[in-house]
Amino acid sequence: MMCLASKIRVLCGKVDSPTLSSRTFRFKELDANRKAIIPKSESGGFKIPDVPKPSMMSETQLESIDWASELRPSMRKLRQGMDALCKTARLVCSVLRLQQLNEAVDLSRSIKHRRDVCFSQALTSLLSALMARFWCRSPDPAFLNVCIELGPLVTFETLLSLHGEDVSIFNDMIVAVEDLRNVEFTLILVDKKTKKKDEYSSDESSKQNFIPILEYQTFPLPRVSGSRSALKVMLPVPDFVYTALPLETIKNNTFSITPVLFNVGINEKASLAGQFGLNGPQEKNNLDNLRY
Repeated sequence: MMCLASKIRVLCGKVDSPTLSSRTFRFKELDANRKAIIPKSESGGFKIPDVPKPSMMSETQLESIDWASELRPSMRKLRQGMDALCKTARLVCSVLRLQQLNEAVDLSRSIKHRRDVCFSQALTSLLSALMARFWCRSPDPAFLNVCIELGPLVTFETLLSLHGEDVSIFNDMIVAVEDLRNVEFTLILVDKKTKKKDEYSSDESSKQNFIPILEYQTFPLPRVSGSRSALKVMLPVPDFVYTALPLETIKNNTFSITPVLFNVGINEKASLAGQFGLNGPQEKNNLDNLRY
């Protein structure tokens, strides 16, 4: 407040300007002169008098006019200073609102890390199932058509009870399965590439006797790209699966999945959860996923 008062003095005060007491006195003097100048009409109303010429004004009237003209720039500066002060106060309040406590920052970071860990585990299990379906079984034209047209239905089953530590695991699994909806899968053809190592010899005498190395082929792995919110996975498929795709869908063989999660508790903690009436979230989750 002292700083604000000093700023107002700097903005309003001048070297030759009168003090606050003299200004108060001049306010009273100005009101008295104004009452003396403005006459009343016979009808009882007020009549706006004509502006007197400078030659007809007294010294007191000239002094009051000079004081009013001197006060206007100071009041203008005061308004500008108050506007700048209000703007600075709004900015400071906005910065204070954006700031968070250290506990809140640590909590948000731990939740994000926990979500990423659970999502990576769910994505790994999904990729393992898809790779086993494409590589370890004979190609099914109906399944391939469903993958391209609609997207496969992926079912996750958990045996968790809603009592104790399993409650947090169940909640993490729900969020991880829901995040799989944003993943985009693309089927790519794998070329048969073999690697051959150069034949070598231990010394000069064995240069002519080459040791043959069996040719081998590494198993192709999926490739992940994109951001956390828009993840793209390149799924390698063998040539006998790629040729089984319809001709009109070979150029656009991208699909998404529809994941569902069902949970059934089977241990003694599940019985406790049923007795205490804690199976409400489990039943709601099963019904919501059954609608898909």
